[in-house]
Amino acid sequence: MREERLLRAMTDIDPQLIQRCAPTPARETAPARPRRGLRAALLAAAMTALLATAAVALSPTLREVLQGALGSFSPYAQDMTDREIACTDQGIEMRVVSALHDGNTIAVYFEARDLTGDRLDERTTTNAQIQWPRGQVEWKQGMLFVAEQIAYDQENRSALYCARFIGDGIPAEGLTLSLYGQVFTPGSHSFEGPIPDEAISRSVLKTETLPGGETVLAPMQNPIVLIDDCLTLSSCGFGKDGLFHLQLRAGAGMTAGLLPTVQSREFVSGQKTYGEVNHYDRLSETRFEREGLAYYDFTFQAAPEDIGDIVIRQLLGSVHKEEIRGQWRLEVPLERQVSATAIDLRRSGTEAAIGPIAQTLHLSPISCTAECIPGKNGALGYPLTLFFSDGSTTPAIPCDSSYYSDTYATNHWSFPRPIEVETLTGVAIGRWYMPIEEGRAGSGHWLSERPR
Repeated sequence: MREERLLRAMTDIDPQLIQRCAPTPARETAPARPRRGLRAALLAAAMTALLATAAVALSPTLREVLQGALGSFSPYAQDMTDREIACTDQGIEMRVVSALHDGNTIAVYFEARDLTGDRLDERTTTNAQIQWPRGQVEWKQGMLFVAEQIAYDQENRSALYCARFIGDGIPAEGLTLSLYGQVFTPGSHSFEGPIPDEAISRSVLKTETLPGGETVLAPMQNPIVLIDDCLTLSSCGFGKDGLFHLQLRAGAGMTAGLLPTVQSREFVSGQKTYGEVNHYDRLSETRFEREGLAYYDFTFQAAPEDIGDIVIRQLLGSVHKEEIRGQWRLEVPLERQVSATAIDLRRSGTEAAIGPIAQTLHLSPISCTAECIPGKNGALGYPLTLFFSDGSTTPAIPCDSSYYSDTYATNHWSFPRPIEVETLTGVAIGRWYMPIEEGRAGSGHWLSERPR
């Protein structure tokens, strides 16, 4: 249970944290930061260039960064700089500056500024996220993405973030969304990976007894820097108490969340099965301070004769400066400046070809959603390729969100760049090509090879 709580807290370990959400009553606490998965990469790349009209509200540095990344999405961004959608708590002002909305794909850009000092930095994360729009949509569920920092301006003590959301279902019209956050975490760094064998001392290490009676290794006996100025493997090996210790030190003014895993070399190498090897379970975790630095000493159930079999299989770690905790809630009215076109897919022949009965494709310049009745092979979650009247095609676009039930399913694709919907002549889901004419798909056929 403790490992589960720690993993939920260390969401910066994997830059990805995606979280499914459904239309259940919202809670007053924002969920822990979700992992950002690879399938969010297309959406992230597309959305970071959408803040042209909001540039006047930002510092020159942030404005220059955004203008450089603008690309062709700017006509679809909603300028919100004149709306005064802002709130302040704990000396941190959060202000919405721009948004994008096509009924399924949503991106809200906001600025966070420290009004009292320079507590924010280029590695400040936040758990601010878009909450489920209750009573406003026909979506079945959604995919939310915790806000990511796009840029930081040290001179003006402000950072720009983008929070994203994908709704799975029929495109929504005008929405008023809640953007809610509880924490800004400066100086966030993460570590994920194994610890090399040479980090384990072959000599017995010195131990110390803390005032509370705990036995820990004396610090910095065989140190290895894991993250410069942030996280160091302080001492590692068997102590004079006969226990295997793994001790880490956080950087000055930093707090760590750590989860080390120690396993048998014979099991990791495949020489023996799980039931045939020693299990080096964690016995204790002790935190103590020395000269203003925090140390974390872990002990494991092992004997000195196991030294050659012990492998530090993985260390999950996050370190950060003091968190800024408060309540930031903004109500964001969205205008649907990007319209979606409904294309009838019922004659496309997907049932006989790939199983699901395709119903409707909701297509906008920035993304699309396909509705279907699931078949024996599930939904329509294959890569999507778009074909245009000038003979061009998009690369195969991976599905980045979906909903599935016994009677209804949706799939969603975010485009890497805007498309001209009126020039569309066909779509391919996987290798199944469907011609499009006058808002309706004709009978499809197999392509000779899968689009790339």
